[in-house]
Amino acid sequence: MVKRRQLLRGVVLAAAGSVAGFAIPRTASGAVAHPFLLVSDGEYVDLRARAGQEPWRGWRSAAADLARQPCPTPAEEPNVAKRATRMSQIAGAASLAYILDPVDAALHRATLLGLIDRYRTEVRPYLDTANWEGVVPPSSALFHLVLGLDVIVNDLSATQRAAAEATLADAAGWFYLYRNNGNWQAARIGGYGIWAAYAGDSARLDESLAQTLTHIDNLTSADGVYLTGATYAGNRLGSAGDRDSKSFFVDVLTRIGRHDFYTDPQYVRVMEHYAGYLTTPVLRLGAHPDRGEYTFGDSWTERGTVHRTGRTWSAHRFGPVAAAHAAWSLRGVPASETLPLITTYVLTTEVPATDTTVPSRVFPGAGAWFLQASTSPLALAGALWNPTSDTAVEHQHKDTNALHLTAYGEHVLRNSGYAGYGTAVAGFSYEVIARRAIVNNTVLVDYATSFADTDPPTSNDHQLTPGRLPGGGIVESLLPGPVDYACGDSGDALPNGVQHLRSLVLVHPDQQHQGYWVVFDEVRGGSSGGSASVAWHPNSRTDPAVVEALTHYAATIDVNPCTSNGVGLSVVLGTAPSNVIVRSGPLAEAWVSNKDPGRYLQCVYPTDGAGAANVVTLLFPYDQAGHPRAQLSRITGAGWTGAQVTHPSGVTDHACESRGTGTLTTAGMSWRGLACLFRLSGGTPAYWLVRRGRTFTWDTFGFQSVADVSLAMRGLGGRIHNPNPGPTTVTFHHPGLTKVRLNGVPAAVTASGIGWLSVTVPSGGATVELVTAAVLGPEADTYVRGGGYADDNYGGLTTMIVKADANADYRREAYLHLDLTGVTGPVTLARLRLYAESTGGGACTLEAAQVAADWEETTLTWNNRPTAATLPKTVATPTAGTVVDLDVTAAVNAVLSGSDRKLAIRLRILEEGASNSVTFGTREHTDWRRRPVLELS
Repeated sequence: MVKRRQLLRGVVLAAAGSVAGFAIPRTASGAVAHPFLLVSDGEYVDLRARAGQEPWRGWRSAAADLARQPCPTPAEEPNVAKRATRMSQIAGAASLAYILDPVDAALHRATLLGLIDRYRTEVRPYLDTANWEGVVPPSSALFHLVLGLDVIVNDLSATQRAAAEATLADAAGWFYLYRNNGNWQAARIGGYGIWAAYAGDSARLDESLAQTLTHIDNLTSADGVYLTGATYAGNRLGSAGDRDSKSFFVDVLTRIGRHDFYTDPQYVRVMEHYAGYLTTPVLRLGAHPDRGEYTFGDSWTERGTVHRTGRTWSAHRFGPVAAAHAAWSLRGVPASETLPLITTYVLTTEVPATDTTVPSRVFPGAGAWFLQASTSPLALAGALWNPTSDTAVEHQHKDTNALHLTAYGEHVLRNSGYAGYGTAVAGFSYEVIARRAIVNNTVLVDYATSFADTDPPTSNDHQLTPGRLPGGGIVESLLPGPVDYACGDSGDALPNGVQHLRSLVLVHPDQQHQGYWVVFDEVRGGSSGGSASVAWHPNSRTDPAVVEALTHYAATIDVNPCTSNGVGLSVVLGTAPSNVIVRSGPLAEAWVSNKDPGRYLQCVYPTDGAGAANVVTLLFPYDQAGHPRAQLSRITGAGWTGAQVTHPSGVTDHACESRGTGTLTTAGMSWRGLACLFRLSGGTPAYWLVRRGRTFTWDTFGFQSVADVSLAMRGLGGRIHNPNPGPTTVTFHHPGLTKVRLNGVPAAVTASGIGWLSVTVPSGGATVELVTAAVLGPEADTYVRGGGYADDNYGGLTTMIVKADANADYRREAYLHLDLTGVTGPVTLARLRLYAESTGGGACTLEAAQVAADWEETTLTWNNRPTAATLPKTVATPTAGTVVDLDVTAAVNAVLSGSDRKLAIRLRILEEGASNSVTFGTREHTDWRRRPVLELS
């Protein structure tokens, strides 16, 4: 990862000394200058006015109640973390209540002073660099106590102020002394940094800023993904009361003008991901509604932080995208689930929108998130997790290229989860939960098939590269497109140089068809004649039903379900495995008492002599509330395997894999690539996707490429990715094709013909737009011959000839008849396009002119041909094998201006005495690219 903080603006690091104590800068009067860390007294009127509407009205009332709650003593609560957490929450509420309820200001001031004094005796002695309990919650308490002191400081006596400042300065000095010790660095930074901000200690404040920026860099991908997984990202970026020093120190630094995190490009990206892509659509109702999160790394699905924290409510400060994402995450979760702290109330200045959705998005350094465009908790969503970093990240699992999927209100496919650091679940040790890839939705190569479920072997397991994350990131994607597609590269995750490429495709639902996922797995570099194991972990404690052995398995989603809809997941093995083993694995949750093991599939596939295997799997969710299971089946053909979905409407979807070395045929579609997905509606492809391929063709539609590309198209639009280091030539086929735009700019044309263009496609990704004209084919076309053949008819042939010659027996003229009924005019350009099969003789001039339309293809001869011609157009010397374009705009507009919508065109060579000829394809030609067309635009 490139470290953007190498260009840190205006930060000078203080020398790292060993003296922990803070000097407290004083004004001439002996008092610390009031820094106004989060709010000034001049803003109180506005803050009180907010309480006239929700959510601030509810927070005001709740803050007043929370501020009056007792904080447990060591005798009542021996655990310092729990005491400090409660102290943090009460202090944050008391600070807010002091501002909003001036009548009881003295009470809340006394509460804050009492908590500061108790921190000195009940928390400070228990600070411990080696334990989370002795660092993180105490840092959060210190953070809120400093914010509270900042609010009440002008209402204190000199003695009260001095005592409070001495207590907090001492604690902050401890965090400074141990700022670089071990884990939980963000809490240490916030612990000493908040006091440095209060005390005006510029050197230590600069150091805290520098450490904050470095910490963010080390734990986020270049595109803004917090690499610890959903649970830890949510807690570090959006604490729910026990980690606020991690979450809200950036707001203080921004407020005092040290660094504007609200516009910092990296932190804005971080917050966009935090607000929209840690949280799934799944909503669990009950006393405390919550949204589920993705289980990557040390993460669980329940009681996530994003929807419970003031950080999400104030995400709008980081821009409109973060605001929209936060509004989506908060949908269905009342504001009362968020602690009513000063950080919540003050930083939230906007009411979230109600109709926002989160779009599918790819973060190349970490993964791909695909979401149905819906605000419903029943919406489909999924993520392909593939983090890569040059820094080791704690809480990672062996889950490179893992998947988590949700549908119809349930987590239908999930990973091992987390029940607390070092905590075993249902007979599975934490070592297995965190350090075995097989307990996640991953792929392993040459992995054992005979082992105890609770003790998966380490041989040929995924590996964690010392000092960095092993994944290769998302190497290719096509978004937005007719389907969502992204491919992750395993990087160094597999041992012995083995490569795993996993492509996830979301087929979006529409009003008639249900949505689902297709997964293409490609393994390269395994042992000759070895195996590839693909693990699928439905959120199920029961054995999947065997719909068809080695082909179709249906899992009931019954682990702590969120709905009563009877959700299930079908796993269709489009590529035939050699074995399918049903195993037990951990589905860990920190908040669920029932921790039964889940039941999962280990699908074993043979690798070929080169150690390679391609696998296609269909993952189809369904329920008993209006989403029945479609007809699902395996399909195979010469050189390919796949799966088919037959929807109730009769529409069929086909997902296929191959080695990409030759052109194949599936359901009448010709294609070449490592993977292909297309939908047939009425026998016509509604959309299609080819991964790393060179062709997809059907009738007059499709593409061909001289090098492998990935391309997804629906109608005239789509996306293309050219993985090659340089440009490549791609030929697009579509009736009436006149132009190809890439990223909105016309592509350079290298060759063209009727219904096709060859264009140059640069390396990388681009949007594709095909520009077409309206196309009409002739309803009749033929030629006539003079001399002794003047009464002969040549209708129905695949070619027509135009020839000039001194000998009347050899003269020929061609005629085309077109029906313009339904065309509205006038037109800007009418172009008659003719494919020249062959030519004879020397230079000549070809003329196209309008003639009478009262003739039939099967009876037209030289003797009865129409001879009066108007509005002629000419071109010189056609070339064999090329398309002749004749501008007949005037003739078309002349017809459109009248009542008879029939247009007839005569083709002849003007040099009557010469021996010149041109042969054109007719509408009967077997190759559509050689048939004549009239293009109207």
